[in-house]
Formats: sequence, structure tokens, C-alpha cells
Amino acid sequence: MTRKHPESNRCYKVKAGHSPDSWYKRENCKRGQKEEDILMQDYRHILVAMDATEQSAKIATRALQFATASGARLSLLKVLEHLPASIPVDPVPPEGVDKIEWFRNHARDELKEFARRLDLSEAEVNVAVGSPKDVIPDFAREQAVDLIVVGTHERHGIALLWGSTTDSVLHHAPCDVLAVHIPSL
Repeated sequence: MTRKHPESNRCYKVKAGHSPDSWYKRENCKRGQKEEDILMQDYRHILVAMDATEQSAKIATRALQFATASGARLSLLKVLEHLPASIPVDPVPPEGVDKIEWFRNHARDELKEFARRLDLSEAEVNVAVGSPKDVIPDFAREQAVDLIVVGTHERHGIALLWGSTTDSVLHHAPCDVLAVHIPSL
């Protein structure tokens, strides 16, 4: 519950399970302002970590809602973990070119097209190479991101033991993380 502190004109939020005397500072509030409005004001740079598949549309749409509500800058990040790709359906770079740079450019073009289809043309498009578990928190730290939006889905069997990228990002991020549920196919 958000309340105005009796001795100041600042909004404070009472932590769940604490007495109304347990306050922590929020931004200045106006009479009648909703808690959601106050919370949305905190975000200035939102990072969407995604793979540009159709399942990512839900993640990007949710991030766009936050960015629109808060006036935040939006960045898209695709992390290339395995180069060259071992999946036969992935494109193959031509002979005689820097393969890593070719894959980066191909991924950047893919991400730009994805952004265009979802009307995210104002979003900054970024591609990095490495482990998403490391790259996403590092990128957020370097770029002063204050909200990371990632997708998550149900895991079963042995996948529960491996841990997920989302779990790792949640534990290593320098900022808030929003995990958007993606239904299993």
C-alpha cells in the first residue's frame, strides 16, 4: 500500500507484512496518484533480452507497455551463444568472410526486422556474442539499464537441474527483472 508520509510530501510504500510505520521512500506523489503510476516513473532504460522468434513478440510487447507508460528508452538485445551455429536450418556464411561478424550482422538485421514488424522502430538494436547468463547482466550494467525484460517457460525433467538463463539473470542483474511467461509449444 502506498501512503503519504505524515511529515513530508513524499510517497512511501508500506512493505507487505510490516506495520504502517515501516516506510521506504518512493518518489514525490500527487494526490490521487496510483501506486502503479509511481512505480512506472522509476524506469528510464528498459532492456529486452530476446531471440527474435515469434515467441519473443509477447516479451517485446510487455516491455513496450512498460516503456510507453514510463517514457523509458527501449533496447533490444540478442545474444549469440554458439558460433557457428550447429543447427542445419541456420544460415551459412559465405566463404572468405569473418564468420562471427557475418553472424552478428545477420542477427542484427533479423532483430531490426522483428522490431519493424512490432512497431518498435525507436528501439535500439544490439547483438552480442557470449553466454546470455553473463552478457545480459553485463550489458545492463554498462548501459545503465534499470529494467530487464526476459521470457521464461516451464521446465521439466533434467532441464530443472541445469538452471535457466532467466534464473541466472535474476540473480546477477544490477536492476529489476521482469520475467514474462511464454507458454510451451
